[in-house]
Amino acid sequence: MSLLSRIGVLPKILTVIGLLGFAAAAVSVVAVNAITALNEVSREAAAAGAKGMTSSLLNVNVLALNREEHNIAIRPQPDVIREARQTITDEWAMFDRRFAKLNGLASSEEDRRFITEAAALFADYRKELEITVRLAESLPGAPTSADVEKLVHELLASRKVQEKARARARDYYAALENRIQVLSEVAETTASKGRTTIVAASTVGILSALALGFVIGQFGIARPIGTSVANLQALAKDDFTVEISGQDRRDEVGDIARAALVFKQNGIEKKRLQEAQTAAEQQAVAERKREMYRLADGFESAVGDIVETVSSASKDLEGAATTLFRTAETTQQLSTRVAAASGQASSNVQSVASATNEMTTSVQEISRQVQESSRIAADAVHQAEKTDARIGELSQAAQRIGDVVKLITAIAEQTNLLALNATIEAARAGEAGKGFAVVAQEVKALAAQTGKATGEISAQIAGMQQATQESVGAIKEIGSTIGRIAEIASAIAVAVEQQGAATSEISRNVQQAARGTTEVATNIGEVDRGAAQTGSASTQVLSSARALSTESGRLKLELSKFLATVRAA
Repeated sequence: MSLLSRIGVLPKILTVIGLLGFAAAAVSVVAVNAITALNEVSREAAAAGAKGMTSSLLNVNVLALNREEHNIAIRPQPDVIREARQTITDEWAMFDRRFAKLNGLASSEEDRRFITEAAALFADYRKELEITVRLAESLPGAPTSADVEKLVHELLASRKVQEKARARARDYYAALENRIQVLSEVAETTASKGRTTIVAASTVGILSALALGFVIGQFGIARPIGTSVANLQALAKDDFTVEISGQDRRDEVGDIARAALVFKQNGIEKKRLQEAQTAAEQQAVAERKREMYRLADGFESAVGDIVETVSSASKDLEGAATTLFRTAETTQQLSTRVAAASGQASSNVQSVASATNEMTTSVQEISRQVQESSRIAADAVHQAEKTDARIGELSQAAQRIGDVVKLITAIAEQTNLLALNATIEAARAGEAGKGFAVVAQEVKALAAQTGKATGEISAQIAGMQQATQESVGAIKEIGSTIGRIAEIASAIAVAVEQQGAATSEISRNVQQAARGTTEVATNIGEVDRGAAQTGSASTQVLSSARALSTESGRLKLELSKFLATVRAA
């Protein structure tokens, strides 16, 4: 683990700031030292300048004194002497103050030696000047040439001392100028060195701070944070294969890396849970499809047999109706033939006696035809009973289909209710329940389709039940008509038997035979009407049977569509 990984971001930043502060402090120290040195040189130069100025002012005082002394020597009048005395007194007072100041400014051995020597020289000059002034003041009246000559002699003697003192002051001033020049050069050198040192220290400090700041910022902050940001961006894109580095660091980057590791682990766990949820949803969908297939198979098994029974019964009913129709046609044809025969018998009743054998034959033929009609009527009654029984079974089958449809409707309503509850629970689950909500909507739509299909089936069953009830009524009417036909056939048989028994008495009973033939004709007409009614009823039965067959076919088609819809869900 590197040193940078054990230090936090704030200490790293403070380190860079501290280094910059240290560089600034170093530059400040160098600058302060340079300024101090310059200040010292400046102070010393200022002191030397003050000394030079003061020493030069001493010479100014000496020049003023020398000028007054010269005035006294040249014009030794009382007023000039008095004025010169006053000026000399003032100048010496000023000289003393300046000399005292110069003594106070003395800081070196050279200064103190000059003060000592100058004090002695200027004291000698003061004495010589005082001699000259007193000499002028001692003149009794107007000065003579001798007096002036004495004064000039004293002036010259005083000037020698004064020149010597001024020469010493000039030497001191020259030494001070040299010192000031040296100090100026020292100040320039110090300033140059200070500038160089400050620039060097600033450059070194700033470059060092920048270098260390770059190292700390690049390798201690920017690069690790950039790596952490790249890891977080990869995790944000659900790339959980990225390797999280820097977990063992003790700084904020380590905290970020450890947090990123937690994000990675949570993302992997979330992905695993999503995959598990997807698998569970797929399994639930598969299970639901299997359940729907099972329900469809059960429904097909329960309702399919009923539909097949209805279809088979409708076909049987159609066949029976066809047979009944044909029987009615045969009965009508036979009744027509019997009517024709009875008409012929009526027309030939007068010749019955002579045609007994022929009548016997005719009676036998009538007996045979009547027996055939009785047999056909009995068959028609039997077929009508069978048709009635089958139609009853059809009605019961339709009732059972209605019960199954009600059961399907109840299942569809329960499925719709469950789908509604599932939709509500999916809405409560939020994002996690969206897939389940879609499935619930599909189940709800399927339940609605199932309810609609069962409604259509119920309508078809109701129509079939109504047609069945009408068929039952028609069959009952057919049975009644066939019963009447059987009664008529029995009556015809009795009449034929009576005619057979009375064959020997035909001649004697011609009128009775005529009445019998009339009755036969009447009965045959009744039979003909009954046969026509039977044909009409059989036509209705045949139409109803065909309609029932068509509706059963539609029922099978709707059932197939419903089962296909359920299996496709």
